[in-house]
Amino acid sequence: MSDQLTHYPESLATRGLQKFMQPNVIMISAMVIMTGLGWVFLVIMLSGFASEVSLSQAGPGMTALQQYFTTDGEMSFARALYLSICGPIGQATLLNAKTSVLSAIGFYLPMWFAMIIAMMLPASSPLMLAYMDITKAARRKQIATVQPWVLLAGFLAVWLVFCLSAASLQWLFTSYALMGEGLVLTHPLTMASILATAGAYQLSPLKQACMVKCRSPMPFLMTRWSEKTSGVFKMGLEHGLACLGCCWALMLVMFAAGLMNLVWMSILTVLMLIEKTIPNPKWLTRISGLALLAWSVTIISRMVLQIS
Repeated sequence: MSDQLTHYPESLATRGLQKFMQPNVIMISAMVIMTGLGWVFLVIMLSGFASEVSLSQAGPGMTALQQYFTTDGEMSFARALYLSICGPIGQATLLNAKTSVLSAIGFYLPMWFAMIIAMMLPASSPLMLAYMDITKAARRKQIATVQPWVLLAGFLAVWLVFCLSAASLQWLFTSYALMGEGLVLTHPLTMASILATAGAYQLSPLKQACMVKCRSPMPFLMTRWSEKTSGVFKMGLEHGLACLGCCWALMLVMFAAGLMNLVWMSILTVLMLIEKTIPNPKWLTRISGLALLAWSVTIISRMVLQIS
């Protein structure tokens, strides 16, 4: 009896450790950590950014955060991290129209990829959870499966291409002096065009078609299932393209809301996650689409009134 009592706690700890070390648990934990690191990176960049530019210029809702990013006296730890990541040319590179395209994209790319990790990684959770459910059942039957990180790598590869495109577009806007110090578009017509494009796309049949694929990962995985690493990576690419088709326009809204606007990053992250999880998201896409179109019309109206 004493031996059983002695070994019982150890067996509980062993079982608990084995449960924690399961591939699915490790993958979910890694995704949560990666998402958190993405937000931490953005907060660090915003801290350094706020020491040079008032957050009232960083887009709607950011004025309320000014007090949390204002430091007096000695340089804050976040500011020091910002300089170590971005170097002393941070603000100059962000807004220097004479910066070469390669130098600018090299600087913008980490910011955009951090945004993708913070905003799109949670949106990939339905796909990853469905894949891990299948692999868990396969392991019980002793069927070989590919690790889920391969699927995630394919998914993120698509968004990395988007990051390159968005960074190039940011360089273009900066080169033509269309972006202000707060990293918000300042030209009303350009801002209105982006918002109108995003709003119209939210109401389009293509958006709905892509969203159906994003919201139904299980049929997608079952019809394209592969036991090869290359095949699973390809599945990640295909689903990443569907997700890109669903969310690219909303991501471009950040140019109008402000590229350092954590408030709008949070709003769009929640919006994209809800679109992929609630039973009937059509009403949400319609409301968000109409809201973006109304925002665009408001900007155009103000421009017309100023001209007249």
